[in-house]
Parts: sequence; C-alpha cells; structure tokens
Amino acid sequence: MRIEPFLQATADQKAAALGRLSEILHCGATAPEPAVLRAIATHLFRDPEARPGDATMPLPPALARPIAELALLMPLMDQAIDPQKVERAAQVIAALGQPQPQIGLLRHAAAGRLARLRLQVADPLVRQLAGCGVAGALAAVARTRLGLDRGHARQLRQPRAPGTLGAELQRYYADNPFELPGETRGMPPVLVGRHDYVHVLTGYDTSTEGELCLAGFVGGCGQPTRLEAMLTCVLQFQQAIPVQEFTKEVVTRGALRPDSFFLAVARGAACKVDIADPGLDYMAWLDRDLAGLRAELGIGPEGMMVHAGQPRWAVAGSQAVLAGQARRPAPPQSQRSGSA
Repeated sequence: MRIEPFLQATADQKAAALGRLSEILHCGATAPEPAVLRAIATHLFRDPEARPGDATMPLPPALARPIAELALLMPLMDQAIDPQKVERAAQVIAALGQPQPQIGLLRHAAAGRLARLRLQVADPLVRQLAGCGVAGALAAVARTRLGLDRGHARQLRQPRAPGTLGAELQRYYADNPFELPGETRGMPPVLVGRHDYVHVLTGYDTSTEGELCLAGFVGGCGQPTRLEAMLTCVLQFQQAIPVQEFTKEVVTRGALRPDSFFLAVARGAACKVDIADPGLDYMAWLDRDLAGLRAELGIGPEGMMVHAGQPRWAVAGSQAVLAGQARRPAPPQSQRSGSA
C-alpha cells in the first residue's frame, strides 16, 4: 500500500472509494462505526471533509488496490464478525478487480472454523515475518535452544551511543520482561528480532493498542502479502479470536481505535521502505542515529507513543503479542526507571 494514490485522488474518487467501504460497514445487523470512515478520510486521503459518495464510479487501478485491501478490514471493525459484511466485502473486492485471497481468512473466522483459520495463516504468516515457513521456524527454535544464537544477544548488549537505534532498542528490552532474542530461554532472532526493532523505529509500545498500530503500520508499508499479519493481529485484539496458538492467552475484544489504527496505516503507507522485509539487515543500523534513520526511511513522528527516553516502552497492562517468550523477573520500578 502506498500513500500516493490516496493523495492524488480527486474529490469524486475519494467519495467513490469511501462509498464502497461504507457499503460494507452498513450491511448486516450491527451499526457502523462512523469513526472508521472519518479516520480513513483524515489520515489516508488527508481530507477530513471527504464523505461517502457514488460507489459505482470506477476507480483507477492504483487506488482500487489499496481500497480492496481496506475492504478486508471493514468487517473487522465490529467486535464480532458479521458474515454478511464478509460477503459484502468479497463482492466489493471482486467488483474492483483486485482479488484478495485473504477473504478466506475472514470466512473461516466468521464461521468459527478456528482450526482451518490457523492452518491457512500459519505458513504465510511466518514467511512474512521471518522469511521462512513453519518448518524453518521450528528449526530456528531448536538452534536458539542449543545456544547457537547467543552471539545475536551479545550484539544487542554492546554499549551504544545515546540516541542510536541500538541504545533505544536496549531500553525497549529493559522495559519489557522477556529474554533477549538469541538467549537460550528467549525466542529465535529470526522470529522476534525484526518485530522488536520495528516497534522502536515506529515508536509503538507493547500495549494492545501499540501492537495493533504496529500491525497497521506493517500492513501499510509492506507488500499485499503483509495483510495476513495485519488481519491476524486485528482478529486477535478486536474480535478476541486466538489465531495463533502460542499467543492464545493474550486476546482482547474491541481494542481497536480507528483514529490511531488508520493513522498507523497511513504512516506505513508513507514509509519509503518495507521495514518488515525479512531481507533487511536491521542489525547493521544499531549504531545509526534513530531520529536521522526515521527521517531517511520516511517515518514521521505523528502518532508515535514513545519518544527517545520518554515514556516507557511497556506500560501498565501491556500484553506482548509474542506471549510465548520466556519471561525474566521484572525488577522493582525504582531499579529500572533509569535504564537505557
């Protein structure tokens, strides 16, 4: 998803795009959430005055694709998935001529087919996040348990100059009660290291809202294949559906705030690089000035929850998405307040 098609849209095209999304929100038994369309108009089209209009007006392909991707999200704006909205989303996507295979995930979720949902999402989700399939992920866990990734943890511990990505990443790990990636009791770097550094680059904490915003950012900045990760997070924290077995104990209902979520999608769409790309060597950036790196990548400050040094990366009630990570005892607050 890129921000340019939204910014280049004419008034009629904005109205037609919002009209299609409105059709999905308004069908079914539940009342639509007015904040959803307002947030999309404000943050993606950057036109708070834009309103739904003629949904039959053709859209240029460059705009039709991201609107089809947003259509996937519309049935998830409620706290429970309405099958009618899922099918209406499928019709809107088909009419746009932009096939979205992820509609199958929504159908499984709406029908309560949890096993099939997990089966469909498992391998592509791991490939998007780590560049390997489920078999590769299991091998990575074995490698970490054998102590073969401790060099990664040692790199993360090395002293870094204040204001660098590495220094802020150290503060992130000090604030969150789980082992460093690469430690024998921690998670494999290939599975969580990238997730953690994206938290720091984007400025989203590990609260439920922070995880949702992170998913929105990644869905906005990445290729269409990033949609599984975004949809999985929304299903988990908006509809309380435990899509991933290892995070089944951290589900919530109704946690999505449209304004912050779609601002995150817009921030991601404006980012110059797919920062969740498994091919990026983020470890090479550890000594880079964080503010300068964000500016270079096109990651603006609007919507950030955490700024350098203030406040904390974990807040009261934080729920780490990667709940299967080994936890280390959290020292008393007074011992951690000055950690860097």
